[in-house]
Amino acid sequence: MNTDNFLIEEREIEFAQNICKLISDANTRNRAVANAFGASIAEKFFDKNSYKVDNISGLHNIGQILDEFDISDIYINNSYIDVRLFFNEDELSVPKSHFDNNLLPVAYMFVRITPDLSNATVTGFIASENVDTTQDIGGYYPIKEEQLVSFYDIEPLLVTKEDSYAVEEADIFAFL
Repeated sequence: MNTDNFLIEEREIEFAQNICKLISDANTRNRAVANAFGASIAEKFFDKNSYKVDNISGLHNIGQILDEFDISDIYINNSYIDVRLFFNEDELSVPKSHFDNNLLPVAYMFVRITPDLSNATVTGFIASENVDTTQDIGGYYPIKEEQLVSFYDIEPLLVTKEDSYAVEEADIFAFL
């Protein structure tokens, strides 16, 4: 890991906005920009000398996908991690649609953004299997900050086989 805290560059925000510029609904576009932005900045957290980090082939790079799906995917050692951005802890949640459509990541990564969008802090992770799916609030399952664990706790869940990414990608595109 490089650091739990990192600076946000204006070009990262602009890149996410550009991906989503054709989404007409403002609320959907805002969510989509957050997803593209989250996946983009999340890669800063991982040491590229220790992990295979793939932020390029993610579905978050396709505006049409983001128009339909709440996904912010980054792949670490070929394992899907979904990035969730938030400003305060009462916003911690994961999309119910991931569970409904079997689009589950190995883990969710939570990143707190400062109100001025200048800094980000990785607050922790939760494995998909540890998400409480009994309470649905507006299409999202709430997460409590005390449920989050460190990256080292989810690291054993990461796949290292080279061919596993192709299988996950095929599963995602089969759904679409």
